[in-house]
Amino acid sequence: MYGNIDERQHAPSNKILDSLVTLRDHIDILDHSGKCKTSIFQECQVAIYLHIYYPESLHEFLEYLTVLPSQIRLVITTTTSEKKELIIEILERALLINRLDLCHVYHENKGRDIGAFINIYDELIKYDVVCKLHAKKSPHLGEFGKSWFRYLIRSTIGNQSAIENIVNILYHSKDIGILAPTSFQGTNNHDWASNFDISQSISDHIFNSELDINKEKLRYPSATVFWFKPEALNQQQFRSIQPDFFPEEPIPIDGTTAHSLERLIPYISILNGLKTLYYFDPSLYLKSIKEWNVLESIKACDDRNTFIIVGHDASNSGAPRTALALQRSLINDLNLNCIVILLNDGPLLQAYKDNGPTFVFKNNLVHSYLNAVFKYSDRLLNVVTNTVITAVVGQLAQAYGHTHVALVHENADTGYWPSEMFGHALNGDLCVFPGEGVAQAAYTICNIDAPKNVAIRPQGIYRHNFPDLLIDECYESVRTELGIPKDSKIILGCGTIEPRKGVDIFIETADFFLNNSSENIFFLWIGDLPASKCDDRNWAEQLLDKLKDLPNSNCLILGGCTKADRYFQACDVFYLTSRKDPFPGVVLEAMACKKPIIAFEDATDVGNAFNDGTGGFLLSQFDVTLAAEKIYLYIKNPQLAYDAGIHNENVIQRDYIFSKYANFLIERSNLLRSAKLQSDSVISFIVPIFKTPLLYLQQLLSSVQSQSYPNWELCLGGGDLDQDVLSYLNYKMLSDHRIKYIEVNSSEQGISVNSNAAISICTGKYIALLDHDDLLSANCALEIISIHEENDCDFVYTAEDKVDGTGLNFYGPVYKNVYSEEKLLKNNYITHLSSFSRELIKEIGGFRPEYDGAQDYDLILRASSHAKKIFYLPRVLYHWRVFEDSTSGGSPESKPYAIEAGRKAVETFLIEKGKVRFTVQNSKIPFSYDIIYD
Repeated sequence: MYGNIDERQHAPSNKILDSLVTLRDHIDILDHSGKCKTSIFQECQVAIYLHIYYPESLHEFLEYLTVLPSQIRLVITTTTSEKKELIIEILERALLINRLDLCHVYHENKGRDIGAFINIYDELIKYDVVCKLHAKKSPHLGEFGKSWFRYLIRSTIGNQSAIENIVNILYHSKDIGILAPTSFQGTNNHDWASNFDISQSISDHIFNSELDINKEKLRYPSATVFWFKPEALNQQQFRSIQPDFFPEEPIPIDGTTAHSLERLIPYISILNGLKTLYYFDPSLYLKSIKEWNVLESIKACDDRNTFIIVGHDASNSGAPRTALALQRSLINDLNLNCIVILLNDGPLLQAYKDNGPTFVFKNNLVHSYLNAVFKYSDRLLNVVTNTVITAVVGQLAQAYGHTHVALVHENADTGYWPSEMFGHALNGDLCVFPGEGVAQAAYTICNIDAPKNVAIRPQGIYRHNFPDLLIDECYESVRTELGIPKDSKIILGCGTIEPRKGVDIFIETADFFLNNSSENIFFLWIGDLPASKCDDRNWAEQLLDKLKDLPNSNCLILGGCTKADRYFQACDVFYLTSRKDPFPGVVLEAMACKKPIIAFEDATDVGNAFNDGTGGFLLSQFDVTLAAEKIYLYIKNPQLAYDAGIHNENVIQRDYIFSKYANFLIERSNLLRSAKLQSDSVISFIVPIFKTPLLYLQQLLSSVQSQSYPNWELCLGGGDLDQDVLSYLNYKMLSDHRIKYIEVNSSEQGISVNSNAAISICTGKYIALLDHDDLLSANCALEIISIHEENDCDFVYTAEDKVDGTGLNFYGPVYKNVYSEEKLLKNNYITHLSSFSRELIKEIGGFRPEYDGAQDYDLILRASSHAKKIFYLPRVLYHWRVFEDSTSGGSPESKPYAIEAGRKAVETFLIEKGKVRFTVQNSKIPFSYDIIYD
């Protein structure tokens, strides 16, 4: 942890994202899916080489060295025997002396760290992978120099996950020799400064002009700090450089043989056929953001299953109380790890914190940063989103293979929440509704049939010990508090004072009842006004003003409270007036207090709990006259009310203890996690590749390698890749045989030619189209194969969203329509992800180069007319990269030729279908078309 969570200063989001966007020619060293099952440190010999001129500076390294795996050895150089003694003493105090293989004195002290490095190179060859570090004071740089030094340490040995990935890449790659951290902000590693002429002279005289240096192009490991395999620099010319090659101390800050030689490190490695790649450690950027605290909390959890509950706030209302009860049950009843993320605070916040780790963002949660938490988590998580407002967070988690359980408490019929939110929830691995009514409303607003991932399961009562107060004590004390007769009857309602809760219906019933009865009865409402100024609050204030004008004063509005046990115990009847309230927990609490319930049909599913006519009554919608009659019936027939109460208490004890609800979620989550598709079918992801940035390729490969379904292959066709990109791709192909690449002659390349080349090396039963800079969700292959085989269809397409240059910010989900030729002729609304049977692709002949720019559109049009069955899967399984000049940005200026190619594709499709006498015109909307028939 970098400091106290509550006191940490958090960086502005745009600064972090802007920094990450610039690193497209690097690899993300934490984004590595090729880890071995056994520790890499058991496979190879790893050492950290330190040149320590100032012994006291060794302390800067100790906090990192002490937590590294014990197999990592230490090799140290210094400049005097006295310094060596001090270094050994420091290592002994730090209990690191047993890791020291050698502490060598470089007496000449010329060339600083690089001179010592060459002097001891014979010892370093004994290891498979080495990290080169040195103490750096840079007094001329002041505080900036100190920050730079700390960065160099943290970026090389400050993150054990990063070290494991670095060693894995270097040890298993055939042509990657050096991995160096990106330059520190304010420095650069692409400037010759005053060193080019000297570097050229070194190349000519020491390396026989074999170094292919370029004055206009340079990148080297900044400050000569990097990871490498010793064979990379095992050149006789390099190792034979003598101390006299370097100037006497003190040396200038630039323009010496030492400064020139460090810039030649990558070129020397190339002589041995090994490339230098540059990486960034995202934790060094993201540690300053608040969301990173969540990841630190996850890493602090033990080996038990870890749940993340995401709630919209900590208000004293139904959904937050459900989340609180679930948190309590997971931790106390089921003994699991549980972390809570809240978008806002509220009066229940302290209760959440008393239970366990709780993070509140006060409406400042940045999705791209929480996305990073899910991406870099060291374990699979069970993410429970509590309300449709937070379901989008669960969808982020799903992209990385975490299980998303969406709890939906809202009724879509109200029109209050957009359909997109219900779509996010229905996208979950498991979507849980409290009743059939609220589920049907969600299907309707999303225009889908009931999916297989939906379960109907009401939540339990919020507290297993509710009520924990005696009825007799509460009955008397509440009446005393309210100043009403001890023998009076109380009709209780509760909830926020808003239209949805039907507080006006409650007051209207009270007015009707009290004007038509002389009974000693009080109507009591417990609940606050909406917290902020809004239409609902205005409505509530106007309603309370009207209440003052009522002639009867037996209707009381008490306000909110966090512990309502005593009011439930003190009431005689519970009256639910909600217009739309799927399964309010307050009804369960009233049932636990042995109270009869009165509610309205079609407004709630909670009637399934108390059973109409037994534990209460379900009445015609908002019939206050009938409600008053039923209230009167219970008041005049105590035995009837008593029998209803006993029935309700028994139902709660049998069916609605919250631990049973939590167990249900766990069992279904485990079932999802363990369920495997019984299929050997291979899906081939086809990627045309051309001048792909290194980071984009890495993220693409990682998203495919992270698929939960193992029978996939990634087939890339194309070329014109930078050498570092090709080196990384070679490493990936070496470590995973499912990744294939066919190079296309540069004179023949084009997106259709490259795509057809990729198809030529694929073996899959199904072929899915994937762009070289886009990403897949972790369950994409599993979902696609399942739809193909369960529905016997040869063309499947899915929903999609967009992702920015960082690969972290997912946004703009697009839910499409079921197949319509009319819509498809208007524009390519299908786009990503599209998957076809191999036979269908063979039948239509693959891609046609004359439609480059709209080649997918042309293929989809032809496939749609030959397919036996087309299936739309409304789940976001594809992330379309948006960056400058990309078609995904929607700018017609980005690829004007693509618009014309799309028009031609529609025109040709119609001709091939036998249509005549028509014209295809570009629509006013980019990439859309109008067909004018003569």
